[in-house]
Amino acid sequence: MHCFIGCVAWMVLGLEYYMKRVHLAVLKRGYVGAILAGRKVVELRLMRSRRAPYGRVSTGDEVFIKESCGPVAARAVVGRVVEFEGLTRAKVRRLHAKYNELICGADEYWDERADCKYACVIWLEGVEEVERRAIDKSDQRAWVVLSDEESFGLL
Repeated sequence: MHCFIGCVAWMVLGLEYYMKRVHLAVLKRGYVGAILAGRKVVELRLMRSRRAPYGRVSTGDEVFIKESCGPVAARAVVGRVVEFEGLTRAKVRRLHAKYNELICGADEYWDERADCKYACVIWLEGVEEVERRAIDKSDQRAWVVLSDEESFGLL
């Protein structure tokens, strides 16, 4: 009986760790088009500080894809995630060389983000276009882990 209660408590307390999350990724229009066309199969987030999606996105999670200053345009499933920390300019250059064919990142992006310390490389699978709809999102965050309190009507 004691093991049963302990196992149930562990399952309940650890539930968030195993629950699939739903995310909102905001991208420039050209990148959204490349994802829908199947040319961009990996989303990269280079960050100077540790913030979402770093440490918050997992295989099997769902991602809504929104155009910057535009509507939600697509939905995908996370197929794989690789995270890096302690990046240097040289390590960012190696990420560029290794992944850019899948990311379709502009040289300006890589140049602007060369001093970032964290990276989250996210493979997108099962991409599908959704009926385009505007949402009421006015903050500057480019990645949001959705919740009941902050769902933008997507959950």
